[in-house]
Amino acid sequence: MAAGDPTAMSWGGQHVVYRGTKGEIHELYRLPRSTWAHADLTGHGQGPDGGERSAGYIREGSQFVVYRDSKGNITSFQGPPAARGRTLT
Repeated sequence: MAAGDPTAMSWGGQHVVYRGTKGEIHELYRLPRSTWAHADLTGHGQGPDGGERSAGYIREGSQFVVYRDSKGNITSFQGPPAARGRTLT
């Protein structure tokens, strides 16, 4: 279930990123000729929970998801849905 506004992007498929009800950051994605899939980007210690809305963008052929975590830090994920988060601040 979504608690935050979704953001969408298209890069080798369709991607929708949103904050869940417990602060986790989720991605729904659909690659060409496949069905929709789900990734919990912050699950299993991959990154801190999100406190605010997320944003996605493409740069130099890579996918990025950026959000402010529950402690106020800016966190970024780069790459496919199994990438680890990196705190930028």
